[in-house]
Amino acid sequence: MPTKRKTADQAQDIATTDAGTATLTEPPPAANPTAETASQTAAAVRQEPPAGQESSPPLGSDGKYHTMREPGDDTAAEQSAGQKKSSWAPRTTIAVPLTEEAKRDHTKGEVARYIDGYNYEGVGARIDSPDPDFRPSEDVKGALKEEHPYRESMRWNDRILHNDKKTFHKKVTGKRPDGSERSPVGERLDGEGRFEEMVLRRRDEIEKAGGGKAPF
Repeated sequence: MPTKRKTADQAQDIATTDAGTATLTEPPPAANPTAETASQTAAAVRQEPPAGQESSPPLGSDGKYHTMREPGDDTAAEQSAGQKKSSWAPRTTIAVPLTEEAKRDHTKGEVARYIDGYNYEGVGARIDSPDPDFRPSEDVKGALKEEHPYRESMRWNDRILHNDKKTFHKKVTGKRPDGSERSPVGERLDGEGRFEEMVLRRRDEIEKAGGGKAPF
């Protein structure tokens, strides 16, 4: 029976498998233009910068755009933190009104103040009064000046200035005159205890001067 001869093109469409069976090879699938267009569109969206920016900044690991920092580009929060860190001026941390007038207005009556100059300046105490001739009694000052074991007493000087006023002051760091080392925590606690005693003594004086009537 005569057989038809395969043309060269038909012979190229036949591939022989390892088992010896001849199979027809299929041409590769045609490209999907719709899928390619969608992929290109998504890539363009990812590369598109946010509105208002001329070029696309780097995309961080958090999925947000980040711009390069330049010298002097500190944020407001960083600038505020730097200002706070650089401001170590002595300040009043405790203010106790001693008279009824001071309770309503600190400028109208006596106010006891505890001033913190941090470790560098130490701590201090004073009593402010609208009377320019006011001076605390020796009993009141004794609470600040008396000797305490292993602790520094306060002395009247201008080491700590509060509103350009002198204070009773003592150091909380460094070496004492005898060569021993001061304890910052211990000296601070001692300073607060002295201040509290000063307030109690002054209030007692005011109460006695007012005929036994306490201001509070």
